[in-house]
Amino acid sequence: MAWSDEDIQRLLFFLNISVGRIRESWPFEDNSFENSSRRDRAVGISRACDCLAELLPAFSATQIKKKMRALWQNYGPNDGNREPDNLFLQGAWTNTLPHLGMELPGIWNRVNQDVDLYRE
Repeated sequence: MAWSDEDIQRLLFFLNISVGRIRESWPFEDNSFENSSRRDRAVGISRACDCLAELLPAFSATQIKKKMRALWQNYGPNDGNREPDNLFLQGAWTNTLPHLGMELPGIWNRVNQDVDLYRE
């Protein structure tokens, strides 16, 4: 199944409202993300994708993982980190996906509006 712009917007919205839950389930070693092992990060990403798949039943956890990785690699900050760990732990914003707005104009306004409505 192909991802529409609306699907991407919904994915980022659900990510942003679920960051707290995702962080709580992330297997930090010594409560330090920087010291987390590669295995712990893989477990964290897997748990995050499972969480998002519950909210987006049209997509499997595997599809979500692939989309998140593609978003990170194509629109992320180009910091050399190939895994989208920070995206899962910080949420989708202009600092974690700085180049997405050029591809999908207005997406940040729509995601922010959705988050604001959810919080009201």
